[in-house]
Amino acid sequence: MSATVAAADLADFVGAVLTGLDVPEADAATVARCLVAAELEGHASHGVIRLPFYADRLRLGLITPRPRFTVTRTRAAAITLDAGNALGPVAATRAMDVAAEAALEAGLGMCAVRASNHIGALGAYVRQAADAGLIGLALTNTPPALAPPGGRAPYLGTNPVAAAVPTSHHPLVIDLATSQTARGRILSAARTGDLIPPGWALDADGAPTTDPGAALE
Repeated sequence: MSATVAAADLADFVGAVLTGLDVPEADAATVARCLVAAELEGHASHGVIRLPFYADRLRLGLITPRPRFTVTRTRAAAITLDAGNALGPVAATRAMDVAAEAALEAGLGMCAVRASNHIGALGAYVRQAADAGLIGLALTNTPPALAPPGGRAPYLGTNPVAAAVPTSHHPLVIDLATSQTARGRILSAARTGDLIPPGWALDADGAPTTDPGAALE
């Protein structure tokens, strides 16, 4: 059985869960905005389905609910952000903010982030840059999930990349994994019991599979 939930109500729910785990209201709202934006753009694999994962890591002490950020600017356009083990969307939003500030001053701004966590869909962050009249780029590494050609063991990450370009109307936003599909879409299929299309994944023996559970193993 399915039901439609208003985006604002969904954001309020996400925020309430996170504030209940000692996340400040402003940071909880940032995470809610990013997760709901992914839902609205049709990327449910990077939307609210990620909330239980974030909540579990907060409960286990694997994510710091009230991190201390350290921003180091060694050059006019080069910044490093130590996110203090923050929630990923909070760290990524802050990183794009400081990169945009540098770009407005120096013509180009780059921010490398360390000590962060899963950041969800990258589109939300590059859109920040486009909304400021800038071209935004975002890249991130991931755990090994892909076998190289002819292999069967995970060795490569899905390493997504996103870009946004302002236009006279809505910005052009491109957000993609460098694999056949995002791993989150396989996670979503495993949770719903759906099969995945041929060509998306291999099983543990290196054979093509349409079973998301076998793919994740």
